[in-house]
Amino acid sequence: MQKLQGSSRGKLREGVTSLIKGSIDKIIEGLDRYEFNVITTQFMALANYGNKLFQKEQPWTTVKENPEKCKETLYNCLQLLKAIAILMEPVMPIKAEKLWKQLGYDTPVKDVHFEEALKPIEPGRKLGKPKPLFKKVSSEKIQELIKEFEKRVQR
Repeated sequence: MQKLQGSSRGKLREGVTSLIKGSIDKIIEGLDRYEFNVITTQFMALANYGNKLFQKEQPWTTVKENPEKCKETLYNCLQLLKAIAILMEPVMPIKAEKLWKQLGYDTPVKDVHFEEALKPIEPGRKLGKPKPLFKKVSSEKIQELIKEFEKRVQR
């Protein structure tokens, strides 16, 4: 990635912008109605879109063959991550703050207005070291947790 550092940003795709805008609107409605499943569904949809984009565009390949395409892909994925951090804050504040810091922001994400998710990431932003936000849970552990939960709710 060092080849791309300090370079100008890529172009933000219209599909990314409209997806973020739609998610903001639905999350605000979900907050007004205390529908937390709506909120989580929306920021997870952004994550899924970003993951599909990343896998389809393969920036690990295009960095050599087509650096401009690579920049555009990474820029759009970073914009989606910025939106996810902002929009997940009401229901997952600790995870949102960790992601926000990884994106190189100093201001607490809880102080950021939702509309900021639509503002393009500024060129030259220094990113923090990426770390997984969630630990992978094995199938065995999931089954164990289900059994524990079932014991607690038996009547």
